[in-house]
Amino acid sequence: MATKGIDISGLIPNYYEVGPTSIEPAQVIWIPSLYPNKDKLILNIDVTSDPTEQHLVSTVSPLAQRTVQIPIKSLNLASDEYYFAVKGKMRPAIVLAGGFVRWETSPTEQLFVCVPLYGVDKPRISQRFVIEVQALKYPGMFYFPPSPQFRLQESVARFSLIQVAHGSALQLHRSGSDPVMLSDEFFGWMRSHLIEYLGAGLPDDKKKDLAALSELVIAEAKAQGVY
Repeated sequence: MATKGIDISGLIPNYYEVGPTSIEPAQVIWIPSLYPNKDKLILNIDVTSDPTEQHLVSTVSPLAQRTVQIPIKSLNLASDEYYFAVKGKMRPAIVLAGGFVRWETSPTEQLFVCVPLYGVDKPRISQRFVIEVQALKYPGMFYFPPSPQFRLQESVARFSLIQVAHGSALQLHRSGSDPVMLSDEFFGWMRSHLIEYLGAGLPDDKKKDLAALSELVIAEAKAQGVY
């Protein structure tokens, strides 16, 4: 299948490489990627029908329509906590940071900050849009080329949907038996674009590098007659 982005392998020779079996920054993993809960839907759990909490009945309802206001001991759910009902799917993602953490009142656990990848093979996603993402025209997105070798589809990382994922819910992305991660150079490009998106400020030389990459992608796309 033809890609929507353009080949700039002369500029970035290696996008992906074999990674470690531990979860590290730049690692490609699979996460339960969640969509923002715009309707504030929750599982409205009815404890009164079974005070023993052995068979809890629940319905999906807007938060404002919650009827049960008591703690649910069997679920370790306090009276001001909810099981939010959110839509999501397992997606490939890039680890940005994370590791073992401990909150004062909680046990040590592994938490990772991840940015999910969204495929661009849908007909409604235009080639022009993908090229503009590749050219860094959208602050909140970053382009990922496909790689048959590393079993990765052409995708876009969406910074606005960065989320924390629990280590027990993660799974390494593998090519055969090999874990996969971004090359140092490619991860560096993504981090620079992410820093600009977050408004943290980049050194002038990094800003110039991003601007030069943007110009090169657009110029090459025009030369190929696809933009």
